[in-house]
Amino acid sequence: MLTEWSLHYPRWVIEDGYPDREVGETFEWFNVDFGAEPPLTKAGVRSKLAIPTADFGYNVTGEVACLSDEGCLLDFGLRAMGLRRDVAPDCREGDYVTGKIGISVEYGLIYLPEAVFDTLKCRFHVNRITADLTPFILHPDSHSFIRDESRIQYVDVKSTLELKAEDYILHCTEVR
Repeated sequence: MLTEWSLHYPRWVIEDGYPDREVGETFEWFNVDFGAEPPLTKAGVRSKLAIPTADFGYNVTGEVACLSDEGCLLDFGLRAMGLRRDVAPDCREGDYVTGKIGISVEYGLIYLPEAVFDTLKCRFHVNRITADLTPFILHPDSHSFIRDESRIQYVDVKSTLELKAEDYILHCTEVR
């Protein structure tokens, strides 16, 4: 199992009042979030696995530990919450799913039973921080901005205060 996780820590979380982070600190967070595009699909195996991919994502296989009308709890060696739409519509609690995800520490409203949510608090030690300097471009089909995937750029920093970026990757070890 992985010993270090790459957790996205968006600038907007800091701007909303949560602390800047620095290398060497240990922090507690109320949950880890995951997002999948396209949705995760049923797996042919019943195992928990996370393999790092480019751009700090993961190919995972994991168990759907809890499912509600709007939320999903996935256990792939780390327990993370996502939206119901992040898993295929035919998935049920107890199924194993597979696909590509990103994981983050942010504070989205995910609808899972309170008793489940209360079990998700975790502690992480920050080993390294990477600032995402990838520029944004206008989406060709809308008036929104998207990351320019042809110009992905990261730089290591000692703190999120050192360099302003839209997103940071906290390379962390889970502390039990």
